[in-house]
Amino acid sequence: MEQQIKQAFDIAINPSSDPTLKQQAIEFFNQAKSSTESIPSFVSFLKDINSDDQLRFIALQTLCEFIPNITDQENDYIKTSLFEYLQKLILAGQYDPSFLKNKLAEGFSALFTKLYLTTWTSFFKDFAKLIESGNVIAVDYYTRVLLSIHSEIGDQLFIRDRPATERNNALKDGIRINDMTELTVIWKQLLADFSTKQDKLAPDILVALLKIIGGYVSWIDITLIVSPDYINLILQCLNNATLKQTACGTLVEIISKKMKPENKLQLLSLLNLANVINSLSDVSDSDVDFIESLAKLYNAIGLELSYILDNNDATPDTKASANEQIIVLFPFILNFLSNNYDEVSQQVFPFISTFLTALKKLSKNGTLTPIHLDILSTLLSKIVLKMKYDPEEDGDDEDVNSEFKDFRSKLKVSQDSIAVLSPELYTEQLVSVINQSIFESKDWRSVELGLYELTNFCDSLRNGLLNIPKNQVSESKPYLLFQELLTKTIKSNVVVNIDHPLIQSLFFELVVRHYNFLNANTDKVGLANHILGLFNTNVGLYNKDEKTRYRCWYLFFRFVKLTKPVLSEDVITRLVNDMFVNRLLYVEAELPIKDEDSETIEYSSKFDNQLYLFESLGLLISLVPNEQMALKTKLLDTLLNPIFGELQKIISSSNASQDQQLVLQAHHLLMSIGTIARGFEYDTVPNKKYPPEIIERFSNTSEVVLVTLENLSTNEIIRDASRFSFARFIPLLKSNIHSYLSRLISTLLASSNLKFSEMTDFLSFIGQIVHSFSKDDLIYQLLNDLFTPLSAKIFQMLLDKGENNVYELMPDVVREKVSLKKAFTNLLISLNVNHVSSLLITETNKSNLPIILQSLFESSRDLSDLQVTKLSLSCLGLFTTVFGSDAVNDENDKYGMGLKIEGISTFLLENLVKISFEIPFQNESFDVKDAQYRFIADELANVLKVLYAAKSQDLIVYLREIYFPQIQLPGNVGDDLITNLINTDIKGFKKYYINFVMQFKQ
Repeated sequence: MEQQIKQAFDIAINPSSDPTLKQQAIEFFNQAKSSTESIPSFVSFLKDINSDDQLRFIALQTLCEFIPNITDQENDYIKTSLFEYLQKLILAGQYDPSFLKNKLAEGFSALFTKLYLTTWTSFFKDFAKLIESGNVIAVDYYTRVLLSIHSEIGDQLFIRDRPATERNNALKDGIRINDMTELTVIWKQLLADFSTKQDKLAPDILVALLKIIGGYVSWIDITLIVSPDYINLILQCLNNATLKQTACGTLVEIISKKMKPENKLQLLSLLNLANVINSLSDVSDSDVDFIESLAKLYNAIGLELSYILDNNDATPDTKASANEQIIVLFPFILNFLSNNYDEVSQQVFPFISTFLTALKKLSKNGTLTPIHLDILSTLLSKIVLKMKYDPEEDGDDEDVNSEFKDFRSKLKVSQDSIAVLSPELYTEQLVSVINQSIFESKDWRSVELGLYELTNFCDSLRNGLLNIPKNQVSESKPYLLFQELLTKTIKSNVVVNIDHPLIQSLFFELVVRHYNFLNANTDKVGLANHILGLFNTNVGLYNKDEKTRYRCWYLFFRFVKLTKPVLSEDVITRLVNDMFVNRLLYVEAELPIKDEDSETIEYSSKFDNQLYLFESLGLLISLVPNEQMALKTKLLDTLLNPIFGELQKIISSSNASQDQQLVLQAHHLLMSIGTIARGFEYDTVPNKKYPPEIIERFSNTSEVVLVTLENLSTNEIIRDASRFSFARFIPLLKSNIHSYLSRLISTLLASSNLKFSEMTDFLSFIGQIVHSFSKDDLIYQLLNDLFTPLSAKIFQMLLDKGENNVYELMPDVVREKVSLKKAFTNLLISLNVNHVSSLLITETNKSNLPIILQSLFESSRDLSDLQVTKLSLSCLGLFTTVFGSDAVNDENDKYGMGLKIEGISTFLLENLVKISFEIPFQNESFDVKDAQYRFIADELANVLKVLYAAKSQDLIVYLREIYFPQIQLPGNVGDDLITNLINTDIKGFKKYYINFVMQFKQ
């Protein structure tokens, strides 16, 4: 077999091998790797240490895979073989590649986990003998094996299952009892010996030893390592260029070892790390990686001292000593925080945060000292400076900006903590920084910092960080200072003077975010006009930077919506005219760019952002007083007429419906119309009646939308845009929209290529009409004429399985059908909620009601989507309440008087009783212990209670005399259920029903 495996291996790795032969070789090779009979063959490949590296690697890899799953006897054979192989390598002085050495170490690690507690208790002693002579290759393998063992049983970055955790704990216990003392002595000796060796492997061995100490220290007796001579050996490594970073990591692990506060202080005193930097001879500012490692080390020291400060078990003397050491440590921490590289600064964030948290507890006891306040003052200054863009940054790189934003947010956490600890200090420093940065500097980085801190200052007030009662904030000194700074900033025109996108976007973000201040300001009109004037410049709406420009369009909309400024004729006319002059209101459809596979690879967001402008202007025009109707209608015509003209051109085009560019242009224009109308909806006056002049214009607009739809109705995006616009016309035109709605709905329903998702959206639109016009006679008649054809269309779509049932194999279509079912059921529920259930039993629609009810019963029985099931049951329950007497039982339904449909209550009674028992008992998957099915059970119990409320004695008679005998339910059980149905409330009956199902489903 050995020869066959070797031959298969040669074929598999040969790039010129025949593909079929190569596949056969791979299959044979994999079969060999899965059979324990091949173990001797793979062992044989290790007899010649000079054989092919790849073959030896495969042999080692295969043996590693065998070890966890074979007997101890078989593992003993592998152990002996690998040990002999290792001894050959050592005797030959062979420097193998790292991948081979690591794989052999992995093999010994796997053997260790299997055999150490049983047949190979001498594991570490055997390796100790192997390295007695100090042979470099032997020591190299020794360290690799120990690192591999740590990775397997001690590395806390890996999440392991319970059996593996228990096994690892047992192995660590065994090491602690039998070998740990000897191991730490060996590590110490090796550290000392290899610090002076000149062999090329010496640096790697020293790095490995430091990693071993750092790894094992978390679960061994710390006293084995923290003797002065041992620690000095580790500290000496800090002066070695190759070892210093690893040494820092090792010291971090030693420092982070859990122990009592007093013992931790003794350890820190022994390490005497507070002055480590001063003792280092070769720390260069350019050696960023090492400085970052040092920062981690000092952060670890600071964290441990902060934990002592915050530890309730620590004695006062211990806490005082920890506090003194923190004060000594802080200059180093501040130095790291101020480093030019953010990667370095971030390393001390955890300590700063933990220290400030500890100070918060101390401050509650009134024990903050002047030294603490000095530290806070210096720390805040450093934090603020660190929040400033670096001199070499230009602010144009989005990735850099995003990273810096995240970096700032972490700094802000500490800044906010200082605000809580010392509001006066915080207020004084921030006000000073804001004044100096915004009003005394011409550098965009300083101004940007000032605007950023101005926002932070307000957030501090808003979030209650400054210890000011909420009802006193608006009269407090900090708030008055903020008002003064914000007003000064707005009037300073700093956004104009400093031409930088970050300044411009941050300024407008600031203004919009604090709109409440503007609304409450005595000079609201003046400030609002000034801000709108700034928006209407090259730093705002016409900004040369595309991203900033689009953001300003959105912020302009937010500002107008939140402040609702009433503008003078000059101001609003100039605003509209300037937008036209600068082509902001010209709609230009841009087809998405696609690749060869018709995948969209580039999409312009211009129009999506442009809609904010149309909505803003719609709102501003709506705010023009009706006393200035001529101005109001003139502005509205100025917006709408160009759109009408463009739509007319498109409709007149002979091939408009087939021209994608023209269709997309028409879609954009329709969306613009609807968005202008939406701007009128923000008026806060409830049930507002719009003037005839406005009604007339939007009536004309409705006609324009309908004509466009009728000409381009084969295009889904035109149907969507038309529906969108009409949804915005409804609040404006109210019942005047009746005749237009009729044409809209007819055109939409007549479309032959309606998609499931489109019909779902259409049903939501119908639901809006039901809600808005439930008392309107004309709309009721429209809905009455609509409902049967609408239902027929929906059922037709739901039954459509596509050619060769292809829809059943398309998950997205299946989901869309489910959504359509939900939408239709929600519409039925909406009829009930809005008191027009009578629509279903008019002469026009009552023949359709059985089809609807049958559909609901089918959906109730289908447990493939439990949300649909629950929704259908809820709907049936509502119908039972309304139609429980074969007439409309809803005094708020003004159209229900005199409407009847014979037999509906009996139909509902019989079928609801059936599903109440069939759903839980005829579906094997129905398990009331499952929360989702429990909801269905609750709904079924509710259905029975609703049915009893509607039919009372009729239900009891039907259950007792007809249905229970049919299903052969014992009389005493049936009587008990009926008793509970009559006498318990809904909550009690739900509990009874669930127990009933559980009892008889067993």
